[in-house]
Amino acid sequence: MMMVLSVKVCRFILIRTLFFFSFALFFSGSGLINQICAQKPQTPKNLKWPLGNTATHHKIATDTVITTASATQSPPQVTPTVYTAANDSLLIDNTYWGTDSLQIRTQFLQYRDYFKHDDYERALPYWRQVFTHAPTARKITLINGEKLYLYLLTAQIEAAVCANGTAPSILPTDCANDNSYFARWKYRNMPLTKGYLDTLLRIYDYRAVYFGEWGLASAQKARLMQQYFPDSIKSINAYLNDAVNFYAEDAPPDILYHHLLYLLSAYTKGQIKKQQILNQYCYSIDVLQYQLATDQINNTANHATALRKLYNLIQQYSVIKQQPADTLQNCQKTAQYIAHLCQTNANNLDSLQTAFNTMMLTQCKNDTLYLMVLNAMLKVKPTAMQHRLAARTYAQRGDMVSEILHLRDAVRLEISPVFKARTLLELAKTEQLNDNFEIARGYAKQAIIAQPGWGDPYLFIGDLYLKSRDFCTTDSLSGWSVAWAAADMYARAFDLDPSQKAADKINAVHTLFPSLAMLRNARKKIGDKIVVPCWVTQTTTAR
Repeated sequence: MMMVLSVKVCRFILIRTLFFFSFALFFSGSGLINQICAQKPQTPKNLKWPLGNTATHHKIATDTVITTASATQSPPQVTPTVYTAANDSLLIDNTYWGTDSLQIRTQFLQYRDYFKHDDYERALPYWRQVFTHAPTARKITLINGEKLYLYLLTAQIEAAVCANGTAPSILPTDCANDNSYFARWKYRNMPLTKGYLDTLLRIYDYRAVYFGEWGLASAQKARLMQQYFPDSIKSINAYLNDAVNFYAEDAPPDILYHHLLYLLSAYTKGQIKKQQILNQYCYSIDVLQYQLATDQINNTANHATALRKLYNLIQQYSVIKQQPADTLQNCQKTAQYIAHLCQTNANNLDSLQTAFNTMMLTQCKNDTLYLMVLNAMLKVKPTAMQHRLAARTYAQRGDMVSEILHLRDAVRLEISPVFKARTLLELAKTEQLNDNFEIARGYAKQAIIAQPGWGDPYLFIGDLYLKSRDFCTTDSLSGWSVAWAAADMYARAFDLDPSQKAADKINAVHTLFPSLAMLRNARKKIGDKIVVPCWVTQTTTAR
């Protein structure tokens, strides 16, 4: 009897509990439901990019994700579960600031403040602390350090020493008045001067090792030695050779000129053959023309001057006597000769190099002929640089498919972090033109991985977000969340790689933010965490 009674009592308690729970839920409206549904979904660990996208994906050789959805299409409806970890990771700062990171960060801000006001004497002690404990936390530390130590090195100069041993004044030009020429500098304190030189060389080494800027580091070393220790010929030539090799198609005109001058000096001494001079000369012409085509030389007059200086240098040493073809008929004959070389010597790199040199020396270069020679050389001995040159030529012809294929091959072959990153960003820009925004962001992410500390990929992603502002509005925030996410990217770029370009973008995007009243009307408040809708899928903060 007691057992039956206990069962009845339990049933009564259970029914009563359910009744009161239903009653409370009814009168609380949707409050409890909202609390439950408003919980942010937990982000799973070891998340692989990209997630949260409804488009179809295909893997390609460069580990980038290609989506079949176009960025101009209407975005899919945001589902309750949106994974943002992969995109949020772009804003995570894992920089090592030393064992006492707070103190070093403070000293970083102190030196930066003095440096901005050109107070180098006060900036220097704080800079030295940052350089000692966290030299690679920010690239700007190395950039500023170069300027600080060049200032110190210059202050050590006492006089200009002429070739005849005299030191008439601090001006090298005064040596001419003494029937001589400038040879070297006389320094006030040589041990201190060498210490400054060693620090500068270490700064350049850090930029090479930690930021992948091997070409720039070698070029700056060459310029440093040329300007302050011009009698160190062996070191200068070694740095010039490294700079040309590492810089590839980005080699500055002055580096190309002085490197060719070094080769010509070796040629007159019988140390190298004439063919090596011709190869380097034609290579230099091609590089300068590439830079002009890609707007790396924004002054046509400077470009023409650089080409003329190279040509005059070659003529001065009587290396070439062949004049450029000045008639269409001559160029047609040259083209036939080059085509014949490519067809009959398809596997002979020396013959293909001769065809290339002939095209450059006669100035009979056109896209069709250039691609014929370049593609023939790529089949024998492909290089990342040649693939980039081919990609640029195809881009000028409007052949985007071939451009992308060559850029991908360039990424595959490239060993330089700088060029890998730049090529990846070039791929991102090309995909942006195809309205493939998510693929473009994927390439930009890879560029960030290839060259940490470079701000341009972050700026590109920010620009990419703003292009989606008009249709990423399913969160009823009128595109504000997209502007906030873009601002996050611009701020990250400025933090890592300060530039006026980044500052301008930050100022511009702030004009797209809502007023406080507009934010309240949207039932949001400053500091709220917002997940940006559609393809962006990134967490940002209301402001």
